[in-house]
Amino acid sequence: MSSKDRHYWAQLRLALTSGQWSSKYPAKAPDGTALPWSELLRKFNKHCRGFQDVAQVASYTQALALLLSANTTDEDEDDAPVDEAFEYPVELGSECVLPEERIEEARTCYDALASLQSSNFDSLNFALAYYAYALGNPTRCLSHLSGVPDLLSVTNHIPTVSDAATRGSTTTGHSHHMGLHVPSFSTSTTFSSAGGSFASLSDSTSPEIKDGRAWAMTETVRSMCLQGMSHEKLSPQDPKVALKAYSAALPLFEALGGIFADPTSSASTPSANTKIFLQQRELWRWVERLLWRAIVLSARVANPDSKSTATSHEDVWTWLRLYAGCSIYWPATFRTSHRSTISVLYFRATILRYHPLHAPSPSPQPTTSTTGGEKGWLHAARTVVNDYRAILGVCTTFPRAGERNVRVEDFVDLCVGVWEAGGASGDGAGWVIDILWWATRLTFNSHRILRHMTRVLHIAGDTTLARRTLLLYVQVVGKAYEASRANVSTPSSSKNSSRGDLSAGEDEDSDSDKVWVETLVYGSRMLCRWAAAQTGLEGLKEVKEAGECIEKARTRLHVDGPDGIRLATSVDLAEGVWNSIMTLKGKHGLQQDPHTRPGRLAAAHTLFLRACSPISASDDFTPDPAALYHLALSFAHPGPVHDLEQAILHAGRAVEADPQEIRYWHLLGLLLAAAEKWTEAQEILESGAAIGEDEDILAPTQDHPPLSKEDLFEYALQLRMTQGVLAEVIDGAEGAEEKWLEVFSWVAAQRTAPTIGMSTPRASVDGGRPMTEKAPSFVIASPTDETTLLYPTQTPSFTNLNEKRESLHPIPITVSLAAPESEDGDGKQHNHLRKRSSSIDRDTSKSKKVQQMLKHRVHQGRERVSTISRKIGNGVVRTGSLKRSNSTPADSWLMSAATFRRLGKSEQARGAIQEAEVKDEGNAGVWVQLGLYFIAHGQQEHAMDAYQKALFINPDDASASVHLARLFLSQHEAQAEASSTASSANVDLATGMLGHLTRGNGWNVPEAWYYLAKAYGLQGRKKRERECLDYALALSASRGIREVGAAVGWCI
Repeated sequence: MSSKDRHYWAQLRLALTSGQWSSKYPAKAPDGTALPWSELLRKFNKHCRGFQDVAQVASYTQALALLLSANTTDEDEDDAPVDEAFEYPVELGSECVLPEERIEEARTCYDALASLQSSNFDSLNFALAYYAYALGNPTRCLSHLSGVPDLLSVTNHIPTVSDAATRGSTTTGHSHHMGLHVPSFSTSTTFSSAGGSFASLSDSTSPEIKDGRAWAMTETVRSMCLQGMSHEKLSPQDPKVALKAYSAALPLFEALGGIFADPTSSASTPSANTKIFLQQRELWRWVERLLWRAIVLSARVANPDSKSTATSHEDVWTWLRLYAGCSIYWPATFRTSHRSTISVLYFRATILRYHPLHAPSPSPQPTTSTTGGEKGWLHAARTVVNDYRAILGVCTTFPRAGERNVRVEDFVDLCVGVWEAGGASGDGAGWVIDILWWATRLTFNSHRILRHMTRVLHIAGDTTLARRTLLLYVQVVGKAYEASRANVSTPSSSKNSSRGDLSAGEDEDSDSDKVWVETLVYGSRMLCRWAAAQTGLEGLKEVKEAGECIEKARTRLHVDGPDGIRLATSVDLAEGVWNSIMTLKGKHGLQQDPHTRPGRLAAAHTLFLRACSPISASDDFTPDPAALYHLALSFAHPGPVHDLEQAILHAGRAVEADPQEIRYWHLLGLLLAAAEKWTEAQEILESGAAIGEDEDILAPTQDHPPLSKEDLFEYALQLRMTQGVLAEVIDGAEGAEEKWLEVFSWVAAQRTAPTIGMSTPRASVDGGRPMTEKAPSFVIASPTDETTLLYPTQTPSFTNLNEKRESLHPIPITVSLAAPESEDGDGKQHNHLRKRSSSIDRDTSKSKKVQQMLKHRVHQGRERVSTISRKIGNGVVRTGSLKRSNSTPADSWLMSAATFRRLGKSEQARGAIQEAEVKDEGNAGVWVQLGLYFIAHGQQEHAMDAYQKALFINPDDASASVHLARLFLSQHEAQAEASSTASSANVDLATGMLGHLTRGNGWNVPEAWYYLAKAYGLQGRKKRERECLDYALALSASRGIREVGAAVGWCI
């Protein structure tokens, strides 16, 4: 074969395979001259002698393609839906069928082709079948295809040089010669054994185009597609017949499965995709048509929720995966309507199969893949997401006035559904947020997108931006709803809407009542959670916005039936939470006014009761576990409604309703401990500690986001901190020492996860008061007076400081506050804190373990307490809210420091304080514990500086205020003993400080009221002293081993 023979063979096959039917110049001469179809066929007949019938079949194939495309503007674009009510049509229609005015012309060509029957080669039968179907004769189409044996043997359909010499002597049968570099392959072999893949077919310099394999593949796929389409017409009532015919192509796709197995391969780059498509255009047209029709039929007869992994031609997932694998090679403008429908079907099927609301049983699909541990099905879905995003980018535009980009909004809904099916975790929300921001460029203030952004951004940790999108959503939907209500009686309001789920008073820019209420409830709970995590008055603005959201939600509680009851209880719960948070926030004399606080707490309690037992609820009504949790908190509050038994009852109901929520177990354990049911409390806390050990994520709930890995770690650590406190209550400080060793070992084991301990913008603890000084660290005994206990004697929260100081080992150190070194009483400088002492407790194995752990975990540059002390008042800038992502690990070290201090083990206490400062240098509790450390060594001036530093960091810190006021009072008593004319300045300072604290967020701290009573007594105000003592005693009677808000948070 000469070079010109090979050239024109390659050019003809390239023109056929690329489907350039209407191109003026589909080929080129060897010298690069552009050739029209007529000239290409003439030169082919001239140089490729013996294959004139090949040229004739090619000519008639082009003629039929032109006749079929005469009424379309673009052969690669499918028809857009005529009816706007059906954005994603699944009607198969009548493809590849000629209109009436074209039939006569096509029949002439068909008869001419039939006259070539004596040549009897496969391409002729394929072309005749194509014509027969186009002429509306599916029976004859199947007859022609039945004349081709071994239809899937692609290489058998390639004419060779030896065919030309044998055709004249062959009148029956088929003469297939395996020549022209093409090895034979069957459907049972992989495509790599055939010498390439679809990717290799795209290279025009490779032999696939030149030797005819690409066109043979195209003819094969086309014929199998026509076979299935013929069965559709012949058996319209039984789609399984046609589906079975389409499934005959599955072995071919399986042979080519290597290209579909890894959509992230190098062949899927944009430039490679374009090159593949341009050179294999006709092949992809028929591949898409076959898969499209097979998907539509299988979706009608198959169950998309099927968990079977076996390949079946009736399983829609088989066809969806093939379509997704092929689509990565298509440009975004190719068959946009079909691909939009298929993408939507893919997303909906994915959600039905994997979303926890629809798929309660675990899926047998592999949970991880090679893509960084991501779930395999989620990785595949994200590939389809990126593909569909590109399609929407070219087939949709920014809407004009009065219009909406519904397809983009639907796409966002489906992406959020896929993300929810994957667990709705903040760690994996990045791709959804990217889609949401992209969608804002193709929509204008879409309420659907704003609604999703509020939730996803909040779960991802950006609550500030989530708040902004929530307020914009409220503004957009609220105004649209008001406008629709104003126009509901006008004639223009009665025009048809493309959405049939909207009731009177709603339009396309307004959400339904149900969605509106759910979104505002979620938003109010989000704002309350965020505000509760802030210190002092920070977050007051957000709490007020939460109240406005609740008011707006109540205006549209018009839903009847069970949904209406559920929505009403959710609003009651949100309003109850809002009232609870308002008691922690607000300007002095308003929200934190002691006169208004009882009313708010009573209102919150009533709302929680109504949320758990609505009046209109049926007997089978099941309350929300979060409502039970908050009702238990309300019963645990000190005040008129305090009822510990009821609190335990409802906390237990919350645990039963949602046993995977660790905070429910934690609250129940705290309440049992408060009731002095030590054994039950230990068992509950141990059960709660097991939560999350083997769980990756929790199922999402309606009004609060699923827990991230950081949240799970933090809540689990809080529970273990409670276990440490409980151990000290039961077994004393000696028993707590071993428990703290277990806690720190657990923390060290959890650090294998890369995200644990890393900075996160979300505040993980919702307590209204920062967790600075836990219950075991409060000291309400004067250094010189006898101890007055407000707790039972076994509770370690109140320690006789005189007795404890007698048991402490003398520590020959002096801590400097302004210089690296300090002076002792003799004027000599010492530098004892530069190195840790190893001489303490050498005979105790447990202490050795603790000391060794401390030595290894303390940062190199912070081994001295003096490095903490020098920071008092130096270089500190108050910036508002503090980012305390590591506050809980720091608090665990501070609680252990208190235990070691009570044991008299100052070296371990000092090391624990150092470690806490390394974890969270902005934690006011570090300075409170440092002050207590100084008090234990008789260094009151240093202790006062430490407490003042704590108040500089957090002016509302209850622990620092109480201990500083106690120092003021002790100084006044010392001066009064030394002189009868002692100044009352210190008493006045303590009175003012504690009065402000008890009117604010320290209203339920018994120590604050106790020392306030003492201050009043020193001032001679005996009536106020007695009132404060009574209140302190009442508060201490209702208090547990830890402050509940600090341990589990005031809202969930």
